[in-house]
Order: sequence, then structure tokens, then C-alpha cells
Amino acid sequence: MPLDISSEKKEAIRERRLKVWRLRVVQKLTLAEIASAVGVSHGTVENDLAVMRKTRTDHYRRAQAAQETALDAGIEVMEECDAICRQAWSDLLAAPRGSATRAKFMMVLLTALQRRTEILQSLGMLAREAEEVVFTDGSIRDLTDEEADKILAMLKAEIRKCEQPSPTPRSAKRRAA
Repeated sequence: MPLDISSEKKEAIRERRLKVWRLRVVQKLTLAEIASAVGVSHGTVENDLAVMRKTRTDHYRRAQAAQETALDAGIEVMEECDAICRQAWSDLLAAPRGSATRAKFMMVLLTALQRRTEILQSLGMLAREAEEVVFTDGSIRDLTDEEADKILAMLKAEIRKCEQPSPTPRSAKRRAA
């Protein structure tokens, strides 16, 4: 559209194009039927549909690129969380049983796993089901050995998930190709 067209005229053209698009896509009218219904020429209908196809294609390409970028960023952050999980797990196992240091690494591990879950949920790769570990009786240092063992068993299961290979970000695949 030329730049010297008024904003009212641009809006009228945009609305006409949307109407032409709806008549073609939704109501499946022929070009001649659309031209008659809208009160424009057959050529104008063809031009309007061509512009709408290009606009939609550009929109979908931008949306797809944005989605790929978000997934790549999510995967990279998830890989960082996985590295934190592995390090915290090593540190937790090396710390003396019942020590404040062990409790600290357990909290780091729980926080990293929670963050990993949030990332997977935000990317739509994990259902959003409420499942939390809640400590209601004070500090993690106050856990009995049995309670700590249960938590460690849950953490071991989560660590195994962390240690599974993460998908390679798409951008890295493209750079490698």
C-alpha cells in the first residue's frame, strides 16, 4: 500500500481483505462470488487474497521462529539445571550424614529440580500437575533418618531423569549442519 493513503482508507482496505479472506476460507465462495458480495473486481479479490496469504505466511514463520528460539533457550537453561543437579548430588553424597552442609546441598538439589520442572512445564513438555515436597515441621536438619531416606530416594529418581541426555538445541543442530 502506498504511504500517502489515509489511515481510514488503510483500515477500510484491511477490513475488506479480512472479509475476502473469510468468504474464501470459511464460506468457500468462488472468486466471482466474493467479488460480487464485496462489490470489487475479480482482480482486486485475487490481489487481496495474495496479500493475505503472504501476511499469514510471514506471521506463521515469525511465530515458528520465536517458538524455536524459546525452546532452544529453555533447553539450554534446562541443561544448566541438570549440571547443577549433578554437582549438588555429588556434594550431597560427599557431605557427612546429618550435617548442615548436606541439608544445604539437598535444598540446592530440590530447587534445581523444581526449576527444571517449571521449565519443562512452560515449554509444554510436562503436564502441570501439582506435586510438591513440603516440609512442614521446620528445617531440613530436623528430618529423621527415615524421612531423609525417603527424600533421597525421590531425589535419586529425579537425578536419573536429569542424567538422561537432553535434546540438542535446534540452533546447535543448524550450526553443525
